[in-house]
Amino acid sequence: MVKKLSIIYKTGLLFLALTISLGLVGYSAASWNVGLANWGSAVTGNIDPVFTRASVDCVGNSVGSGKVDIDIDISGGKTMLIRMEGIRPGTQVVIDYTITNRGSVPVKFANQSTSGDFTVTNEFPDGVIKGNNGTGDGKITIIANKTGKKGSCIDALNFDLGMVFSQWNALENGELRLILQQP
Repeated sequence: MVKKLSIIYKTGLLFLALTISLGLVGYSAASWNVGLANWGSAVTGNIDPVFTRASVDCVGNSVGSGKVDIDIDISGGKTMLIRMEGIRPGTQVVIDYTITNRGSVPVKFANQSTSGDFTVTNEFPDGVIKGNNGTGDGKITIIANKTGKKGSCIDALNFDLGMVFSQWNALENGELRLILQQP
């Protein structure tokens, strides 16, 4: 009987020692993890609209010896550079363009106009360009209102048409912003 009590006593003592040891290990691990932190972000999609096509048509007064150039390859397609040289007053230049949304989140744009020495009207269909290569077509109309330094022609006009856009449901209207630069 004494031998049985000794075995029970030793087994109980071993069980108690293991319990205390595991408790200390758990406490140590828990206090060590208090100093650990995890940073990250969840990405659900992206927005990436770009100009993919632009073409020029001149109506009204003839461009004559003037010229109109368009470059949509600057800034990765985010900006359209429009250069006009030797344009007569009253000339109306129409630029048709396409925007493709290479991202996965739909985007929204709105129409915008400016006026002064020339009138610029941007017509983009109100609505949403779907993600994953969805497209939308727009039209910019530029009318020269003043004469240039030489009297009859405008020497040079340079426009940057940069896109300002937002997720389709984040704002009521996004916009295409005209940034006018003259040399």
